Amino acid sequence: MGARSFTYRNLIKCGHCGCDIVAEKKKGKYIYYHCTQDRGSCKENGWIRQEELDRQALEILDEIHLNDDKAGALIDSLRTKYHEEISSRESKVESLRAESKEVQTDIDRLRNDKLASRITERNWRSRRETLMTRLNKVFNQIRNLQNADESNYPYYAQCIVFLNKAKSLFIEGDLVIRRKILQLLISNFSLCSGTLLNTTNKALLIAEKGLNYGVVGQAGIEPATYGFGDRCSTN
Repeated sequence: MGARSFTYRNLIKCGHCGCDIVAEKKKGKYIYYHCTQDRGSCKENGWIRQEELDRQALEILDEIHLNDDKAGALIDSLRTKYHEEISSRESKVESLRAESKEVQTDIDRLRNDKLASRITERNWRSRRETLMTRLNKVFNQIRNLQNADESNYPYYAQCIVFLNKAKSLFIEGDLVIRRKILQLLISNFSLCSGTLLNTTNKALLIAEKGLNYGVVGQAGIEPATYGFGDRCSTN
């Protein structure tokens, strides 16, 4: 087994001194973690079993867990927002196309006026430049709308599904799966007096992206529900 059996290897820092929290195997089967104390004597001078870290990690996963009802409600809200954006974009493109036709009509009329000598060359050039600038601006707006990124919805939906499944995957998964979940969701652990803290929560960022996609409150979920403990007190 060796180091490969250490679930939290290279994932935890000491909350007191910032040194690495490393693992050691005792009696050939029990895995304990402790501060290296590379910077001298440290308050984090105890040892903690991997099973205890598992228990605390599950508590953190439970905090970010979205149950089936909340996850489904969020995805439904995302889907509604997505189709609303598509509809709004199509409406804007249609309006801009109508505007481009009007500008093109004005350009054609201006050309006819020039051919019929109803306007001067100087006046024609000035007005034509103004109309062409406006037409190019409209075409650019249409192009930007047509090329708009539509990948946000499936990305956020996948994030929500992952938050829904992460806890069960951690419980049922092997070492590789468990480490991947920890690295994706709750990396940058610190250990403070035997308590596992998550100081920079990636799950919070994932959840906030999805929630800020116009659906905060629609499913009864607020970003604040994903709060975590702060860093260790230095007192």
